[in-house]
Amino acid sequence: MTDRLDYGRQTSCWEERSEPIVRFWIGDQWLLFPFFSFIGGAYAPEEESVSLSFAVGTVLITGPQSGDFCSAFCAHKATLLKPDGTEIMSVTFAPRAVKKEPASE
Repeated sequence: MTDRLDYGRQTSCWEERSEPIVRFWIGDQWLLFPFFSFIGGAYAPEEESVSLSFAVGTVLITGPQSGDFCSAFCAHKATLLKPDGTEIMSVTFAPRAVKKEPASE
């Protein structure tokens, strides 16, 4: 039996496993984050988008299957995401701004 038959998974855009790391394919590289660095997120069904905030920045996922990915992510089952241009349209990353301390004289 496959994941699709066992768990009703409807897409091949992400892998379902239980791992302490989640990986996002962004541009031409993998970004890896430990689940414990997850701060919070939001799902906007009308925009078909999910934003996931981590300690180092925010990952934005768009596409018709973004809600299903969000559910799998919340259950710690989606540990690898790569856009396919159909079900997951894009995955982008915005680094968290680093506040610079004023130089002391």
